[in-house]
Amino acid sequence: MFVGSPVLVQLVMDGSMDEIREVLECSDPSRRPADSVDSHSQSLLHVAIAQSRPDIVQLLLEFEPDIEFQSRYGLTPLEAASGCGEELIVELLLAHKASPDRFENSSRGPIHLATSGGYFEVLRLPLLKGANIDALTKDGNTALHLSVENRRRDCTPLHVAAGLGDEQMVKLLLQKGVNKDIRDKTGKTAYDVATEHGHMKLFDALKLGDNLCLAARKGEVRAIQRLILIDKGIDIDSRDEDGYTALHCAVESGHAEVVELLVKKGADVESRTNKGVKPLQIADSLHYVGISRILIHGGATTTGGMPRVSAMPDSVSFGKSKIGKEIETKKAPMKRRPAKARAVRSSFDRSLPLAVI
Repeated sequence: MFVGSPVLVQLVMDGSMDEIREVLECSDPSRRPADSVDSHSQSLLHVAIAQSRPDIVQLLLEFEPDIEFQSRYGLTPLEAASGCGEELIVELLLAHKASPDRFENSSRGPIHLATSGGYFEVLRLPLLKGANIDALTKDGNTALHLSVENRRRDCTPLHVAAGLGDEQMVKLLLQKGVNKDIRDKTGKTAYDVATEHGHMKLFDALKLGDNLCLAARKGEVRAIQRLILIDKGIDIDSRDEDGYTALHCAVESGHAEVVELLVKKGADVESRTNKGVKPLQIADSLHYVGISRILIHGGATTTGGMPRVSAMPDSVSFGKSKIGKEIETKKAPMKRRPAKARAVRSSFDRSLPLAVI
């Protein structure tokens, strides 16, 4: 038995849970009633999403509908839910193995649609499922561009967030490792878009963090103090594309004075790079005893099974502070040859001949 698509569609629109279940249970499974569509080629899942009914979505999922079915507008259920900000429905669809990435013939994927709508919590969900944060829209933009420039269709989520001035969204995207140097079709970075739209509060996340890491790597204490004090609101734990914070950079470069300053200013001593490396691990691997003490005093913890960190390149300079000078760059201290004993005379030896000049 199958009552027909129009009846099922109407039941979904009416929110008649019991009737929907009864029809689906009594229908011939070979007819795939859960894949019924309306007159606009919208599946039952699409209709339930449009009605903001996660309970009906959950019911439909029990009958294994085509979770990647694309509507006439080219949207999968996950893309439709992401664009509407339906957090619970997005979570349900992802739990049932919906793809978190954009389909080839979709104009935008879930992360682009969530970013454009400013749905921070929705964006987080596909990212947790491994969505490619740097994925492009059909017309060549990433989520970063979309978050920057007011709903432009030719940029990344970061561009969009920057254009909208959405600081929380920008920080989430950067935290997930989005490449902030990607340019949109007009050749602009997310920072360029934020500048163009006058979103000064985004300058820190998009640019000043880079300056902080660069100053830390060079050991420029005064520059760091200026960035922290003058450019108030700067994120002291902002990261570069490898997930390095200023503290990581200062530790790796051996600048103990900078490390001490950053720790005093509240830098996260437990922060990890994209590869999971903490500042203390870098210091221990390079045998920076003084810097390790600073980090431990600042709250850094030592844990077992820490990944080894490759030695720092010879081109990196060392700090000039007192603590920095005690850094040992070799795996074992140099052994000194024992000095030969010398006879020490307590008085003038008159038996020696005197030279006459």
